[in-house]
Amino acid sequence: MDLETNLSTSAAFTGKIFSNWGRLLLLIALSIIPIANFIVVGYMARIVRENPDELPRLENYAGLLLNGLLVFIAWLIYAAVPLIFIILGLGTWLFSRTLSPLGLALFVVGVLLLLGAMVIGTVAIGYTIKRDMDFTKIFAFQEVWGIIQRIGVGRYLVWYLVMSALGLVAAALGWVIPWVGGAIAGVFFGLFANKSLALLLDEALKPPQQAEGS
Repeated sequence: MDLETNLSTSAAFTGKIFSNWGRLLLLIALSIIPIANFIVVGYMARIVRENPDELPRLENYAGLLLNGLLVFIAWLIYAAVPLIFIILGLGTWLFSRTLSPLGLALFVVGVLLLLGAMVIGTVAIGYTIKRDMDFTKIFAFQEVWGIIQRIGVGRYLVWYLVMSALGLVAAALGWVIPWVGGAIAGVFFGLFANKSLALLLDEALKPPQQAEGS
């Protein structure tokens, strides 16, 4: 599946939310409520895991909440080292009250590591979700790199840039209209991005003979 087809399929999938306004409003409401918003994260993870053609039902809230927390923990683990560098850099600035070379170096290294963690982590955590939250897959770099190669490194980077741009738009809407605007934009972006990721991963994880025959 080429990138254009992936994005158009994901857009059509996202548009199906308009056929169930109750589900849309509930997802938006849950996104606004602290802790309950992990239910939405778990719902998005379900889309990645199952890659459904239709929007999944909102049910088993405890299970969605647990999976959402696990996804959050997975991202926290993945971003831990970059965040340490960033915090040390900012801490050095605050302590010295000047833009010290050490603080700048730590901050820049942290930001670069965080960007790398986000690029690799998107596939790694998606793969972890696909494997029923098997945390050993978070740092299975050889397997993750193999998945990225099967997707196509250039194709994946273009996809990631598209998702990053859309994510920035969603974040901007949240800044313009705090809370509600961010929740609405976040739900639509989440549905779109996670369906798109599910399509990428499913294609890359197909057995070779199945991929050749598709």
